[in-house]
Amino acid sequence: MTRSAQHDVAAGSAATRLWWLPLLAGLLPLAGIALAFPLAVGEGQFPACNPLIEGCVSISRAARHGLPNHLFRALLLPAAVLQGLVWWLSVPWLRAIGSPPTRLLRWVPWLGLAAMVFLILYGTFLGTEGTWYRWMRRYGVIFYFGCTCILMLIVSGAVHRAANDRGRFRAAARVLLALCLALPVLGVVNSIAPLLMADPVALDRFENATEWWGGLVFTLFFVMIAGLWRRTGYAMRTALAR
Repeated sequence: MTRSAQHDVAAGSAATRLWWLPLLAGLLPLAGIALAFPLAVGEGQFPACNPLIEGCVSISRAARHGLPNHLFRALLLPAAVLQGLVWWLSVPWLRAIGSPPTRLLRWVPWLGLAAMVFLILYGTFLGTEGTWYRWMRRYGVIFYFGCTCILMLIVSGAVHRAANDRGRFRAAARVLLALCLALPVLGVVNSIAPLLMADPVALDRFENATEWWGGLVFTLFFVMIAGLWRRTGYAMRTALAR
């Protein structure tokens, strides 16, 4: 890292720290579903259960109707904007910590914008009825997951290169890469599950559970980024200087 980059990161103590942005971006959806789920159970929409283990209900169904839907969307939609902002600010942060510039990093802000738009699309039409609205929800969440997975891989790789160059963040880089690898593993397991499970009910529960695990991976990734931004003192002055 150059001295100017070190100075910019260190200047975070005298400027607005940004680590709370990825923290909120990751925790707001978790808070939304944590509020929506027990409310939906209380309203009798589905029986009480542990969705991470039992797969009794999908994330969408847990917040599809009534007050749970309104609470979930109230937290999900601002989280979508925050996630887009986090991806946009990730590039100057990666440069500041000494990650070598690559062509892939140029795509991060635009992929982040696409992920934000698709998550907003999903959240906006969650709970609505009709074939068109179901199509909007379905493809909104599919493209959001796809764009976010790609972004996680790019950013994790950049953090890993910065760790190799300076010998720092090695443990964090390994955790980020492990989270990235967990997503395709879940995808592969989901794709072969129909070949191994003849019971459609069991298969549906299994797919629901993996959906919850995938959402948890996303949350943990943003929390890890928040920790790295706090550790490096990433601040508004750094973002504007790049």
